[in-house]
This record gives sequence, structure tokens and C-alpha cells, in this order.
Amino acid sequence: MPIPYATWSDLRASCDIRVLRQICSDDGQSTDAPNVISTEALRYASLEVQSAVRVGNRYTETDLDDLQTAGDELLAGTVCDLAVERLFIRRSGEVPQAVSGRAEAARKRLEHLRKGEAIFGTIARAATSGMPTVAVVYPRSTLNLASDSRFFPPRPRNIQT
Repeated sequence: MPIPYATWSDLRASCDIRVLRQICSDDGQSTDAPNVISTEALRYASLEVQSAVRVGNRYTETDLDDLQTAGDELLAGTVCDLAVERLFIRRSGEVPQAVSGRAEAARKRLEHLRKGEAIFGTIARAATSGMPTVAVVYPRSTLNLASDSRFFPPRPRNIQT
């Protein structure tokens, strides 16, 4: 599934529905369904997650889509925490301390994911992505150096002094 990486039900699970009704409505009508405002907040938060975790090619868009399809709670929770903060900023500009704390924790989590200090658990390749690889150096005998040739005879083992 494409962006957003969280759904309305994920958002409802992460935040009190009464609060969501207030911050997701422009006309004062309560809504228990996703609307343009909530969808846009989830989309923007998903883009923020995507921009952080794609650094170093640790995750691809396909990986993130697979995580979303698999219902990865870390991904959905991070997106929801960022989306709720965005909704509060949009509504009043004032973000409650609990909401800003969750958003700050989400950004720290993204920083750890970006640096490779944490990974989403269901993508096995992520543990080694972005890491340097080791190349095997050819054995010395194939370097064709003067000392590799028969020009220099072998040294005798019994050298008398």
C-alpha cells in the first residue's frame, strides 16, 4: 500500500476519539470517519518517516509498504504520533505536553532508525543495509610482483655463519 503508512483506525487507537473529532474538523461537525484533514496529516507524517529511514538505503519504499501491509506497530505508531502533533498545530498552534512528548519520542526513534541504531523488526535485510562491505584481496602469488617470480632462488635453510 502506498503512503500513508498508518490508517484512521491506527490514529483512533493512538488518540482519544473525542480529541480527534475536535482537531480533525473544520466545520464543527463530529466525524468518526477519515476525512481530508486526517488523511493529509497521516500522509505528511508518513513522508517525514520515509525521508528519515530512507537515508543510507536501509529501507526502500517497497520495504515501508511491506511493513505497512504487515501492520507493523512501530511504523504505524510513529506515523500516528507525528500526525497528531501536526493536527494540533494545525488547529490551534498549541500542542499539549503529552502530545509533544510523544512526537519528540517519535523523532528520536526516527533518528535511531536513520543512524542504524534501531531497525524495523520484520525486514531482515535492514540489519546489514548501509553497512560497508569487505572485498577479498587477491592472494599474494597472483599479484605478479618480482618477489613472486622464480627470478630469486629460494634461500637455503642451512646457512653457516
